[in-house]
Amino acid sequence: MMELVGFGVAIVLAVAGWAVERASARRSVRRDRVVTYLIDAYRTLDDASNRGPSDGNREREIAVEKAVSDIQLFGSEAQVRLADEFARDFATKGAADTTKLLEELRRSLRKELRLKSIGERRVWLRIVDGDPS
Repeated sequence: MMELVGFGVAIVLAVAGWAVERASARRSVRRDRVVTYLIDAYRTLDDASNRGPSDGNREREIAVEKAVSDIQLFGSEAQVRLADEFARDFATKGAADTTKLLEELRRSLRKELRLKSIGERRVWLRIVDGDPS
């Protein structure tokens, strides 16, 4: 009888261990997916930032729209609020500042990836055609 109880306990523990591991794996996959979407959104917004007057690049415009949507879907409460502000400003003024949104994305992604925190200031490198004509 004791052997049967011991066997039953072993089965219960094995199933419980499997269930915990499975839940942990699902959380990890979900986390990786969210991080990937937010990194892509960061890169898209960074690419579109500080470009001067709209160059009419429809692909870039669509990519920015998608980035804002991804942030609204996967972002934190603060990121969603900043994405909403960006979208409203863009809709009313035809342009918007990405600085606060990009800084928040960078801060949270670095934290999620366990990278050292860095200052809030960023520098955009934009290489333009040197032909003044």
